[in-house]
Amino acid sequence: MAIGSITQKLRPIRIAFLVDPTNKGAVQKSIHINSLLWGGTFNPLVPCYKRLPKHWSSLKSKNDTALRVIKGYIEGFDPDYFVNLSGYDPENLGIDSDKIINPDDIFSSFKVDHAPNVGVGIFEVLEKFKNDELRFLRTHPIELIRPLFQGNHKLFLSSIYGDLGELSDEFFDRWLNGFEIKEKEISIENYQEFANALHIFPRRISGWYLKQRLRGSYLFYMDANNILDVVDFWNLRAAGFQVVPIPKQADNIEPVKTLASNFIEDSYAPLIYNKKIYNYATLLKSRSTKESQFKRFSDSLELPELGNGDTPKFTFQHWYPRIWDEWSRRNTRENISGVYSKEDDTELLDGQNEFRIKVLDPDFDIFYANTSGPRFANEINSRIFGNEELLAQSIPVGGDRLSIAVGKYSLREWRISKSGPVYLSRHSRWSINYTPPRAESVMKAWFSEQGWDIELSPSGKIAKQMIKQLGGIWGIVKLQHERLIRLFQDLNNKGFISETDFKGRIARIVNQEDVWIKRDRFIQNLLDQNIFQLGVQIVCPTCTQKTWYSLKALSSEVQCGSCLEHYRIQAIGLDDKHWAYKATGTFGLPKQAYGAYSVLLSLYALSRDPHTKVTPLLSFEAKKGHSNIEADLCLFMEEEFGDGATQDLVFCECKTYNKFEKKDIERMMALAKEFPGAVLVLATMRDHLTSAEKKMIKPLVNRGRRLWKSEQKHNPVIILTGNELFSKEGIPICWKDKQGKAGEIMEQQFYFRNLVDIADATQQIYLDMKPYHEWRSDQLIKRQKLR
Repeated sequence: MAIGSITQKLRPIRIAFLVDPTNKGAVQKSIHINSLLWGGTFNPLVPCYKRLPKHWSSLKSKNDTALRVIKGYIEGFDPDYFVNLSGYDPENLGIDSDKIINPDDIFSSFKVDHAPNVGVGIFEVLEKFKNDELRFLRTHPIELIRPLFQGNHKLFLSSIYGDLGELSDEFFDRWLNGFEIKEKEISIENYQEFANALHIFPRRISGWYLKQRLRGSYLFYMDANNILDVVDFWNLRAAGFQVVPIPKQADNIEPVKTLASNFIEDSYAPLIYNKKIYNYATLLKSRSTKESQFKRFSDSLELPELGNGDTPKFTFQHWYPRIWDEWSRRNTRENISGVYSKEDDTELLDGQNEFRIKVLDPDFDIFYANTSGPRFANEINSRIFGNEELLAQSIPVGGDRLSIAVGKYSLREWRISKSGPVYLSRHSRWSINYTPPRAESVMKAWFSEQGWDIELSPSGKIAKQMIKQLGGIWGIVKLQHERLIRLFQDLNNKGFISETDFKGRIARIVNQEDVWIKRDRFIQNLLDQNIFQLGVQIVCPTCTQKTWYSLKALSSEVQCGSCLEHYRIQAIGLDDKHWAYKATGTFGLPKQAYGAYSVLLSLYALSRDPHTKVTPLLSFEAKKGHSNIEADLCLFMEEEFGDGATQDLVFCECKTYNKFEKKDIERMMALAKEFPGAVLVLATMRDHLTSAEKKMIKPLVNRGRRLWKSEQKHNPVIILTGNELFSKEGIPICWKDKQGKAGEIMEQQFYFRNLVDIADATQQIYLDMKPYHEWRSDQLIKRQKLR
């Protein structure tokens, strides 16, 4: 029986603004547009350089180019739409023309309907805000601020307070008529005075009714006259950094220094669950700031570097967070945190295969507007367990074919984002039909978009039917008994087994493998899944050979399987009739079910963590032009922890008890060539590899250890044996109390963050290889000697 739920997350439409960081007018216009949009504060400004300047980043990779940086920002923020305010051609970035919004359309619709052509406008939020926050007398009054910018720093000041432009009078004089509005002249000298919780201004209202997981406390020391610094400040806030700007033009003003000091003091606090560890602020230097300026400002604060328990009170960061870099987002705290308004769960009913769900609407009314674009987005995440069909839980980013595989009812309203399917709703109080997508359909669509034609192999079709018999991925746990698989193999040769022998072998499984249920209950479970069937073993009166018959055949005339003579079972004496068991369905197929057992055990070993989402494709063959590939198992894997969740493409070569051969490694080499960055898995039900296998596999591992892009390994290789496949605990607990390297790794309290760490550990255990960091060091030394 399937159980599970669908989780919907409501968020604003996410728009990326492509801006020329040397064009002040374009950046000002992007801030103006975002000030009019609900969630505009969290829309990124993508700096579109033709060529990266020398001061771009102190940690800039030699492989960083302007194009890669732009694409990195887009990949990291994962926008629904784009506004192009740069001279860059969107086609060079792979952006579809239907995803480009004309900024003039946004303004024109505001003038007519007070709502944007795409997304929700600030006037719609304001109506709800007035009802919630301004209707009653507050214990702690708030002030509505109409900022009037003074001096030559409008770009910087509007990034803090917002810029409504020509709609400012409409906003304050008409829509806030009757409320006390305080006009405040704001300049670089007093910019910090009103940027607190007691003052409400346009940019703050545009971010109302939204949540974001903030991380870290950052003082951003910047140049208010530098356009890129303003863009960087905006993007830090959009990415989820808790950031306070400190312009060097005001760093000697006492209120600004007090702001910085108080921010550092307020940030310094012990963790709730560990009072010995403290949170602290980070002083972050902008790209345009010189080290001497940065040091002069930090020294002027005159703060002690150490706090309670000799832990640092603040720290320095001399580089701008590399939020455009994939490796940094995967492995550091420089990841991007999404924003959302609220979420809701819809539980799966018994026997339900399709959901009729209501769109999750904002808490405020959406104006009726003559617009064609979507107003808000619902992120859809389905987690269903126990389903006989393999469902897609981790969905790769893709195009129209993938969208059709997921949102089959309306391609126009669906897109596939990094977080999964997104429904772009054009209406409030709307309902949608949603069928959790099948894993096979999603994987075939994704491969098709890469140019591959996919077909399940006979082994894949058998494994698919096995999963149905087992009741889904959860049912694979029944195969985690090596003696049970040995029993299947014996039955493939004998056909059936007597009741006495069968119960004896099941008893040994229960007693020797610490099964928590008793023998008879274990047998009943196998019968309920139609894995085994009870019947009668009868001696033929003609040829004296034994034949197995189902219980349904006991009252009829039967044919001997050996001599083909017919006889009635009732005529056979009791001494020639005995109860017997036979494996049924796919489990009764010959040749160890074409190797499906190792495929299913590998799938279970990789997906057993409840925080892991997988989309598997069982054994398949694929063609693209003159190229051919095949794999026993392919899956997308995704960890659910945190905002920095990443997705891995995994290919597996699985063996039962046969040895890996040269052709197996060549197949994996072909996959590595076609899919750089993918994880390769070599799985066997044996508990060790031979010396010849190790020698054959090591070149594949060494090739995979080479760096590809963003400091990512080319193709990490994981080795799985019976130790992992038959383990009741999973990795790394299965290595506990093991002899050799496996036990040593457990004693070191090995904790894997990702599949790359598992690859490194299993290479040490089964291939006798050095840890990656030692291997990498040796490679660097060899290169230096060659120079």
